[in-house]
Formats: sequence, C-alpha cells, structure tokens
Amino acid sequence: MFCAQQPVAVPDQPFFSSMSVSHWCVLPQVRFCELRFNSAHFSDDLFALSQLPAPSHLNRSVSKRRAHWLASRYAVRHAMATCGIDDVVLGNHADRSPRWPTGISASLSHTEGRALVVYSEEPRLLGIDVEQKMSLSTAEEVADTLVSASELSLLRYCRLDFASALTLTFSLKESLYKAVWPRCQQLMDFHQAEVIELDSRRGVARLRLCESLTPFVGGRTFIAAFQIQEAEITTLVAAPV
Repeated sequence: MFCAQQPVAVPDQPFFSSMSVSHWCVLPQVRFCELRFNSAHFSDDLFALSQLPAPSHLNRSVSKRRAHWLASRYAVRHAMATCGIDDVVLGNHADRSPRWPTGISASLSHTEGRALVVYSEEPRLLGIDVEQKMSLSTAEEVADTLVSASELSLLRYCRLDFASALTLTFSLKESLYKAVWPRCQQLMDFHQAEVIELDSRRGVARLRLCESLTPFVGGRTFIAAFQIQEAEITTLVAAPV
C-alpha cells in the first residue's frame, strides 16, 4: 500500500518514535504521513515542544487521549506542510468531522502508537482507518452487529482467521464512512454497506452501498486497499468524487 517511504526527522523525545511520508502505490497523488509514538512517554510539555496548542476540550481527559490528539495533529501539520500549507492546527466542524484546509482532501486515523494521515491536493473521496485486531471472543460477540449473513459467509471462507477478517471488515466500513461523509453528511450504520469481495493476497476489497446516501446511489461500489501487519490492520478508500 505504501510506496517510496521516506523518513522524517522528529523531536529527540521518547514520545516520538518515527515519522515517514509516502504515497499510495496505485496513485502517487494520494499521499500518507505516518507517525509512530509511545503514549507512555507523553507529558503536557510536549505541546509547547511541538508548537501545538493544548486542546482545552481535553483538559479533563486521560493522558492517553491527549497523547493521541498530539500525535495525530503533529502528523497532520507535517502532511499539510508538504502541500505548502504551514502551521496547520486541525480543528473540527460542529459534527466533529475534521476541518481540512481549502483544496485538501484528507482523512485521519489513530490507534495506540500510530497516527496516519492520507491526503491529496486533488478532489477525492478519501477514508483511512487503522485498527488493532480484536480478539476471537469479541469478534464472535459483535459479528451480527457488523456484518450481514452473506458477509459472514464470505469472512468464514476467506484466507484470514475470523478475528482478523471481522476487524478488517469493520475497518473497511469505517474508511468508507469517512470517505463519503464530507459529501453526504448522513449517519451510516454497518449494514448500509457490505463487503462483497475480499482478496487477502492482493490486499484489495470491494464494498457496495446497500441503500442510497445522497448523492451516492445505492448499489455503488468502492474499491478499497488494506494491509495487515501482525495485529495491526490498515484500510484505505480512495475514489473519484
């Protein structure tokens, strides 16, 4: 999924493990910025060091949540700088979706130890998601809320173990939701889209909308890319507007 990865210097602090920029192997205009971090070494002093404002709405939040906010905004700021837009502090719309700079299509995700931004200077539907693999017991418990009977059959017979397959499906739908939200701004539950193809060898999946989400017509399909590394799953939806 990630091509031409180039390391980027980070502050000499144990919180910042590494950062890199790359592009999507399929379409170089779609780029990534990835930051690896260690929440155990977070402190509020890092906001000043990173030249990012401490978020007032997280004043009472646990340090882990503040660490994730700092890591994700640090990655976003560098990503936007590669587009010639300096000193970006990513804010949110009233619906809590990210407020990206004008002319930028982008999506953001973070999990423990990793923040990932996908972005393009061209109009695109972009959605990125990173997840830690759920346990088998959790997968069995939540499967019915995430997938249809036909999807369940697909997952049971794919080459992945069931917990990985269900986590992947969850992540694929999250990426799709992030990709279409800026255009449709309608809440979407997990049964309004379904995974209809899953190729674990190539890291490619296909999803279909089960009903219309204006302006997207029911039945429209979306190609998604994914990568599985041990217990970490990354999914990407990148489609024309």
